[in-house]
Amino acid sequence: MSDLLNDFLAHLAKTTGKVAVLERGTIKSKDGENFSLIATLYNGNHIPRTEIEHALSEYLGDIGAYDGCGHSHDCCGCEVLKWVTIISEHFDDAKSTFLIYKESYGISV
Repeated sequence: MSDLLNDFLAHLAKTTGKVAVLERGTIKSKDGENFSLIATLYNGNHIPRTEIEHALSEYLGDIGAYDGCGHSHDCCGCEVLKWVTIISEHFDDAKSTFLIYKESYGISV
């Protein structure tokens, strides 16, 4: 998984509470120009999803995550972050909370 998720979770642990990564994966488009990094997160501290989403939004803004690849033209072939979100929340029989995290990228062409 990307450093973005690991860095955010370290930041979250210091400010709000600990959330752990259980599984990681990558989804690629057929054309190879778009892909997503996904992860299942275990929210053992039952931090409200809205609080995690707010912390994620602030963190992404603070680090300039959506500032692009830094080139003045759009033909460099760099991976560019399109968006990051928590796409769903699930509970198991023991009332444990699991979140699905997704980073979506495109290639500048």
